[in-house]
Amino acid sequence: MAVAAPPRISDLLDAAERVGLFPSSAFDIFDVVKDPQASSRRIAAAIGRDPVLTARILKTANSPFYGRQRKVGTIEEALVVLGLHVVRDLTVSFALVGMSRTSSPAAAALWRHLLGSGVLAAALTRHVRNVDPAAALVLGILHDLGELVMLEVEPKRHAMVLARLGRDDPRVTTAERIIFGIDHAELGAACILQWGLPTTYAGIVREHHAVELGPGAPLAAVL
Repeated sequence: MAVAAPPRISDLLDAAERVGLFPSSAFDIFDVVKDPQASSRRIAAAIGRDPVLTARILKTANSPFYGRQRKVGTIEEALVVLGLHVVRDLTVSFALVGMSRTSSPAAAALWRHLLGSGVLAAALTRHVRNVDPAAALVLGILHDLGELVMLEVEPKRHAMVLARLGRDDPRVTTAERIIFGIDHAELGAACILQWGLPTTYAGIVREHHAVELGPGAPLAAVL
């Protein structure tokens, strides 16, 4: 069977935007956090516009992991406890988890894999020095983001990949490059960069199928 020309990477990225992987409030928070002049009040206001994100971030700030004796009751207090980068990371993961509830039935197995990977990666940080559990959670959820984009915006092409190879087959990235013109690791890294998330995240996602890791990469090792 003839395969149509693969879509351009820019088309896949544009389609990902239209699918709405993140709520608009998440992008608002990304924009504010990237501004070095942004005050905690401005950041808290951006988060406060999404009540679900607000509740989840406050719950995290009050978790036993952070050892707070006094209850954290506002986003501004949570920013002090968690820090800007952790709040940003949590926003990404919580936004993606929320999106999973509206995903197509075909994506159910992939979402179980993503969420399970995030939870396990966060748990593993207890045994690794200097690795932020929030960053590990986010990268666990993000690592196969490119596959999710392929599934959501090009489901027929994605089905062609899985028809030839199972998603756990190490040759799946080769099949993706033939059918999509890019593999899911590279596409996921491109999405991360386009959305203004850390370049270190993009690098880890791009190389998450690498057999060997360079020295000094504990976060990549956890993933």
